Amino acid sequence: MKILMVAGSLKSIGGIEKYNTDLFNSITKFNHNVILVERFPGKFFAKFVFFLKCIYKFFTYKPDYIICCHINFLPIIYYLRKFKDIEYSVSIYGIEIIPELKPIIKQSINKADKIITISNYTKNLILKKLPNVQNRIFMLKSAINADEFNIEKKDARKINQLGLKNKKIILTLARLSTNEDKGQHRVLKSLPKIIEQIPNAVYLIVGGGNDDRINKFLSENPILSKSVCLTGEIPKQEKNMFYNLADVFIMPSKTEGFGIVFIEALACGLPVICSDGYGCKEGLLDGELGKLVDPEDTNSISNVIIECLSKENNLSLSQRKSIRKKTIKVYGLKMWDRTISNFLKLVNERI
Repeated sequence: MKILMVAGSLKSIGGIEKYNTDLFNSITKFNHNVILVERFPGKFFAKFVFFLKCIYKFFTYKPDYIICCHINFLPIIYYLRKFKDIEYSVSIYGIEIIPELKPIIKQSINKADKIITISNYTKNLILKKLPNVQNRIFMLKSAINADEFNIEKKDARKINQLGLKNKKIILTLARLSTNEDKGQHRVLKSLPKIIEQIPNAVYLIVGGGNDDRINKFLSENPILSKSVCLTGEIPKQEKNMFYNLADVFIMPSKTEGFGIVFIEALACGLPVICSDGYGCKEGLLDGELGKLVDPEDTNSISNVIIECLSKENNLSLSQRKSIRKKTIKVYGLKMWDRTISNFLKLVNERI
């Protein structure tokens, strides 16, 4: 089977990029021919180049099936199919389905052979707008590569470089954006109570971008800013190291369809805290693998972090290994590949 996969740049750091990289790699394992066309960052010129590449690959590669990895790319698929009617799937992750959909997007989703989605939360968002697609939704939750994320000792060099020696480290690893709600600003608001109980606690915020709410909070609380460390964007290959620097991972997000960072942190044996709603809690198996918190309740956020950082709750190595083992069992690449195999069998039946 010849598959054309249309996606954003897989070189970027993010849950969607990781998801699509795993999808591409898994399809190749099953001896299918798959061509990837990526939408690289940039405005008009990058968009135009992407459009031309899609057209070129459509007519020269002559795919049997198209996997569209974002609803923003559906208009291209819509117009290309006027030349040849090819079955296709579209991936929907979460927040992109919430706003009012353009007619061409809605029509394209309705005509898709499969709607690949990442969680029951996102599935329900889709069905609220497009109830007739229920039988075409295919659940494909994120996966974790056990070789990339594992338990290691804290990197002493990085600890010294960041000035975190003898600190209790609270970690959030996610992009910073004023237009999103990953929740770093709410963790900041919970810090005074945390530091009152655990004076050597530090909030390590890892990720590129900019969030005006964080900047405003730190400028208004210069003393508290001494207990905050912002690294900016880091290379992909350093993610495992940063997870292993931490004593607890938290991201009280209100925008996640799932949240790949949660299972990455769990694979490193970390205590993980996430929102008790949205798609976040599904990654933690509704609290079986970690702790759930109301993302709007900074007092509860403080209490749960303090609980995780307290001496009596320090995890032993065997406890960390247990968290990792459970995570890999559910989200490891073996389970992911099995699900992809089922998807490809369904696709083969349609073409």
